[in-house]
Amino acid sequence: MKHVAETLRSVDSVMTSLKACWKQRDGAIGRGTPSLGRGGMFCRLRGLLGLAILISALPAAADSFFTRFTELRIVDGYELVSYGREGNWHPDGWNVDGTRLDDVEEVGLWLETRIYWRPDADVIVLSRRHVTGACGMRYQFVLVTFEGNARASNPSNSCSGSIIAMRVSHEEIELDVRIPNRPELLHRTIRFDGDSLQEFEVPRDESGAEIAGAGPDVTRWIGVHPAALLDDSSERRRFEMIMRREELYELISHMYIAQGAKLAGDFLSMEGCKPHDCGDAKAAIAIEVTTGQPFAIIFSREDGIRVFGGTLSDAPEPLRQFTQEWHP
Repeated sequence: MKHVAETLRSVDSVMTSLKACWKQRDGAIGRGTPSLGRGGMFCRLRGLLGLAILISALPAAADSFFTRFTELRIVDGYELVSYGREGNWHPDGWNVDGTRLDDVEEVGLWLETRIYWRPDADVIVLSRRHVTGACGMRYQFVLVTFEGNARASNPSNSCSGSIIAMRVSHEEIELDVRIPNRPELLHRTIRFDGDSLQEFEVPRDESGAEIAGAGPDVTRWIGVHPAALLDDSSERRRFEMIMRREELYELISHMYIAQGAKLAGDFLSMEGCKPHDCGDAKAAIAIEVTTGQPFAIIFSREDGIRVFGGTLSDAPEPLRQFTQEWHP
C-alpha cells in the first residue's frame, strides 16, 4: 500500500512537469499553440516516457485491492497475497494459505466483494472459477484481522452459480447462490461465522404461487432467456398443468443454452438444448398469448420426441418447425 502511494505522488510530480513543458513557447507556430520547438518537444517526450513507466509500476486495479487493515493482491489469477498493515508492510507480501488454485480444473481466482465486518475484522469473498460451465465456481471467505493477518476458510464443496443475495450480521455472513443444474432447488446458502464455512440447500416450493395467465403474463417474456421464464414460480405452475414435476425439471435442464423468446403470431416460443449435449438433448416451449395455454416438446436420442399439452399435430407451428430441424 505504501509503494502505491509513493508511485501516485511521483505520477503527480511528472504531470506538473508536463504542464510546464506544454506552456513553453519556444518556436510556437501560432497564438495559443503549444510549442513544437526542439527543447519543448524533448521536454514533453521525456515527461511522457516517465509517466508511462510510473503507471506501469501501479498494480492492476482488478488484481490489487484493500481492506481497512491490509493490501491484498491476486497474483496471476491463481493465488492471494497479503502485504500487511501500516507500520508493518511486507514489500513482497506473503501467500494466504488455502487460496492457491491447485485443482487443474480451476482456472481463476476472483474478488467478489469486500465486507467491513466487525470492528476488528474485515472479510473478502473470493470465487474460484471452474473450467467447465457445468460447475461454475466455488466460494471462499478470507478473514482479515486488525493486525493485518489474513486467514482463508476452506472453499465451498459444491459447484454454484452467481450470488443472488447476501446477509451480514456480526455473528455470520450468508450468501445465497444460484444452482443452474438443480431446478428443484431455490438456491444454496453458504454461511461463514469467522471460523468455518457451511452449506445448505434450500428446496423450491411453488405451491403458493398462482398459475400464470394470458396476455401480458405471456408477452412479458419476449426477448427473455428460457431459464428466466422457467425459474418463475407462476410459469412452473403453468407448465405443471401439462407435465409432471420430474418432466418439468428435465425440460428446464434441456433449455439452458438458448436465445431469447420470440413472438410468432399468437404464440411465444423458444428453443434450447442441454449444455455439453446439444446434439442429443433439446427442448422447446410455446405459450398461446390469448389463452395462456402452454405446449412443450422434449427430444433426446434415447426417447425421441415427447410432446406435452397435446399431440404433435396440435402443437403450434414454431414447435413443429423445431422438431423438423431436430431429426438426425
